[in-house]
Amino acid sequence: MFKTVARCLREYKAVTIITVLFMFGEAAIEAVIPFITARLVDHISAGVEMPFVLKTGLILVLMTLLSLFFGGSAGFTSAKASSGFAKNIRHDIF
Repeated sequence: MFKTVARCLREYKAVTIITVLFMFGEAAIEAVIPFITARLVDHISAGVEMPFVLKTGLILVLMTLLSLFFGGSAGFTSAKASSGFAKNIRHDIF
């Protein structure tokens, strides 16, 4: 059954794979952010200089923006892949 459905992807196979990669990238970043935040809290409770706090904060902001990019790109590419997949299924059925 999966082979039958996978044949309907045709020209949208690359977009489908890119969507999965974007989703993995977003999930990986979202999984790492709490560890960096915990490290920052540990250093703050031990007493740390302001440059470390600013550097870690900048890293967190950049990771958040990258996660936002991955999430938005995954949404865009998944919409394109799913609508193309539906088009191909309709074509194959009728």
